Amino acid sequence: MPPITDDQLAAQYRRAVAEWPWIGAVERAHRLPPMLLFALGSRETNLRNVTGDGGHGHGIWQRDDRSWTIPRSVAWYLEHPRQQAEDAAALLVSLRSQLHDPGWGLAVAAYNAGAAAVRGALGRGVRPDHVTTGGDYSADVERRRLAFIRIAEGGVVGTMLSAHFATGEFACRHCGKLPPGGVSRSLLAALEVARSRHYPGGLPVASGYRCPEHRLSLASPRSRHVRGDAADIPPVMTVPQAKACGFRGIGFNTHGMVVHVDMRPTLLGRAVTFPDAGTA
Repeated sequence: MPPITDDQLAAQYRRAVAEWPWIGAVERAHRLPPMLLFALGSRETNLRNVTGDGGHGHGIWQRDDRSWTIPRSVAWYLEHPRQQAEDAAALLVSLRSQLHDPGWGLAVAAYNAGAAAVRGALGRGVRPDHVTTGGDYSADVERRRLAFIRIAEGGVVGTMLSAHFATGEFACRHCGKLPPGGVSRSLLAALEVARSRHYPGGLPVASGYRCPEHRLSLASPRSRHVRGDAADIPPVMTVPQAKACGFRGIGFNTHGMVVHVDMRPTLLGRAVTFPDAGTA
């Protein structure tokens, strides 16, 4: 089967937003990465509300009646797509917790193959996608997610900040804007290095730019987030690993894992490290 095109994804996105305008709200309520539900539904059904998989998969996100009890009835479930979205989001969050997934790649693979199969793949030292349909499920969902971000921001061209990071991931959660001077290119370069070395399932940015009116900016007006050269990330890297990626400011949690990175100017370019309480 040929890969899906951006034009096809754009048509799916327009239709889905018109029919189910609340998908983004469900993503935010469950703290999913932007467009993850869109991408998952696209992979499962091309964002159609159908019964598939030989009659066992139901709805936009194809909940399987062989491993999950459909509430009330199949007919009722198909008539309530928002419940489908809530269920899909809750399952992703649960899988991420079960697998101790620092990003979302393992959870997405397990959505297709099951948590046990993904654990088995990890135990054998093979890619989690090795056990998924087509051998590319989570990677394909991530490709679609990034495409949907570009599409939602005004077109399929020109809204990626780098190879794997889009403007929507860095936009302020308060005002929706990017920093006046743009996102730091050196930050993006270091994040790309970190992604390739330590985040094979993708590196979601939990918080990028924060405008001066953002509640955390009010609490910490000197934060590097206000300057557009900082990102909060899942706790996967150690401090030495983050230094090797080129970050200048490195915040770590109580377990010593990196949760904040930035590109602050430092003496002789040496990295500054510090405990991070969420306002750096």
